[in-house]
Amino acid sequence: MKILGATLGNCVHTEGLCNFLALAGRHGHAVRFLNVGLAPEALARTILREQPAAVALSYRLTPEVAAGLFRQLKKAIPASARKKTVFLFGGTPAVCRVAR
Repeated sequence: MKILGATLGNCVHTEGLCNFLALAGRHGHAVRFLNVGLAPEALARTILREQPAAVALSYRLTPEVAAGLFRQLKKAIPASARKKTVFLFGGTPAVCRVAR
């Protein structure tokens, strides 16, 4: 399974995400860390181009900013493409509630 990983917006917290990608890689998945602090539109372009089975995202800052980033990401990825990709998320409990 191809899994892409990135942090969104201005978030530079990568430890949990990188640990997850390393674990997935050890279990035979093709993983790639895209970058720190990707803009939603840039992430969407990569998802549409590479068509991964899963995208692992991390954001550990404020829930209000995260909500805007998630809206932008959802708008940039057509519903048909979102249905083909599993989105995994790690963050603070407050941001996880927004991500849901």
